[in-house]
Amino acid sequence: MENILEYSLHIYFFFPIAIMLLFGIWGNVLGGMVHVATSLTHLFITGLIIFLHKGHALKSVDLTIASFPDLNPGQLVLDGDGPIFIIMISLILLIVSLPRWDMDKRGERLFKVLTYFIVWILCGAVLANNMMGFLMFSEMLILPLAILMVVFCDKNLRNKILLYVVFLAIGTLLSVTSITYLTMVSTGELGVSSLGPEVLKNLITSNKVGSYSSAIIFICLCMSMFIKMTVFPFHFPLLQLCKRMPTFCNILILSSLPLVAVVGMIKLIVPAFTNEMAGASMSIAIVGVLGCLYCTLCALRWNDIKEVVIYFIFGHLSLLMVSIFLYESNTVGGTYIVIFNHLIHVAGMLYVVHVLQDRMKKITFESYGNMKARMPLFNRLFFILIILCLGPPMSSGFISRYMVTIDAVRMNLVVGLFVAACFAICPIYLLRYFQMIMLVKNKITVDDASINDVSAREGFILIMLIILVLTVGIYPNIIAGILG
Repeated sequence: MENILEYSLHIYFFFPIAIMLLFGIWGNVLGGMVHVATSLTHLFITGLIIFLHKGHALKSVDLTIASFPDLNPGQLVLDGDGPIFIIMISLILLIVSLPRWDMDKRGERLFKVLTYFIVWILCGAVLANNMMGFLMFSEMLILPLAILMVVFCDKNLRNKILLYVVFLAIGTLLSVTSITYLTMVSTGELGVSSLGPEVLKNLITSNKVGSYSSAIIFICLCMSMFIKMTVFPFHFPLLQLCKRMPTFCNILILSSLPLVAVVGMIKLIVPAFTNEMAGASMSIAIVGVLGCLYCTLCALRWNDIKEVVIYFIFGHLSLLMVSIFLYESNTVGGTYIVIFNHLIHVAGMLYVVHVLQDRMKKITFESYGNMKARMPLFNRLFFILIILCLGPPMSSGFISRYMVTIDAVRMNLVVGLFVAACFAICPIYLLRYFQMIMLVKNKITVDDASINDVSAREGFILIMLIILVLTVGIYPNIIAGILG
């Protein structure tokens, strides 16, 4: 059984690279169904690994390079919370491969290559068992995302793209500087060594690193992760880009970067900096509430259907940041379900914007109205998705909010009240959003005959996302079962 698991992990890790080369060489003759089939195959391999992994903690895929012994990111390990993260990676791949995006053949080929490159990087970051391996993969993620933005965004956004890449590079510099300092303290040599969570924890708690130095390192590493997570107030460089970039770019950036940041926080920072995490929880909760308030006010003010969704996503990321700082190792915690909800909300709400823009070619609320009569099936699916974003009972949003609030109250009553208020305020604008698009009778300048209801593919994608949210909401123990 362990041999089968080892082979499956090798296939899982190298499968995205193989498909990337496949589309890179023969992308012009391979249709969209091949992309869907490969993403389903990746999901099947993930399911097989989850099935075989139960009861095993296996080291696999040795990355040691014999010719370069100093460059040793160690081995990729599937244990602990690794299985839940590889499921999320497969879901990201499936979500971006199912729709038909508006691009030419050359752009479609490059999009597929970059998508599988991003998936491979995410796999490496999730399975890395030390800081060297995680940094190598997580910082590599900047390259395909930068190419994606440069190729598919308008040319007049190049300066904003450069600014955002520089902002990400600052986060990289903070991480590398912190780990370099810890390496010098640990080994006495200048460089980046393979520091695992236990080594980091022992190093931080020892007399070699003082309390002041450990606090500075903790702040630098957290800021690096927050920049990737694009939480308030680090979301401004990406905000203007998100408003004007294509939907598939939005989905890949707003799902992959936060996922990498959560992996880094939970697997490496949380275990090593327990005292600093406890001391910062109150401050982070307040910042998270302020971020949600800010995003709510901005969403109520703007008259752009995409901009409202972008602010909703940034508000949800603030809640994700709060949940990480309330993470408790003796419970499953709400963090895993919060990041799962984030991926579904990013995909669902942005895909709704894509469906509407594909028909109306406009993004302001004045261009919409009474879409309920013109798109009855879409109206029902859109309403269900909006309600699920509010976090009602029997939805994954309700489970995550309940668990995060309970953890907050256990830690500090004031923090719990802040988090509860944050959950109550965040979705205020979503019902107004649905009302302005689907119910208000505005004058529509587009010919009604050109406004078709959702196709079978579009309906299937929305129904799949709804089922995922309901499944985790009705049977939340599925997350606990995967985590063991």
